[in-house]
Amino acid sequence: MVNYVKSYNNICDFCNTTPTFINDSIRKVEKTTDEYRDVKELSANLNIITKQARQDSRRIKNLKESNDALQLRVDSLSEKVETQEKQINEYRKDNFNLKYELQELKHLFEKLVNFLKRMINRKDKEDVYSEVISDMYNHQIMSEKTFDRITGWDDIKDKEKDDYEI
Repeated sequence: MVNYVKSYNNICDFCNTTPTFINDSIRKVEKTTDEYRDVKELSANLNIITKQARQDSRRIKNLKESNDALQLRVDSLSEKVETQEKQINEYRKDNFNLKYELQELKHLFEKLVNFLKRMINRKDKEDVYSEVISDMYNHQIMSEKTFDRITGWDDIKDKEKDDYEI
């Protein structure tokens, strides 16, 4: 304020006039100037905040769109997982049924092998059943191991191995 008074006095001296202060007008001018600076600063800050709010609004809009797209993807993947779980359950049931049927077939085949063993050991039907067994082996209906089991060759081979080991 002192600077203003000196400046004001210098101007007055130059003009050959005497300064008169009416109701502290210089103080009021200083106060008005300070308030104007504060308003200008507030206006600049409001402009910055408005600009940031617009940018944040755009970011929020983009994030919402991205979130919606991700939600659609999650929904799609959830449906896919649910479908695959149903398919897996069907495969498990099929697998269980196949295992059961395989056990039944193994049991039936074991019965057939035992039946053929009994029949080949009967003297009255030995020729008929040895022909049936040979045909089954030749047509690859049974393996060599099964053929040997039925005909008794596996016992002979085991004895030969025992002889070699001694």
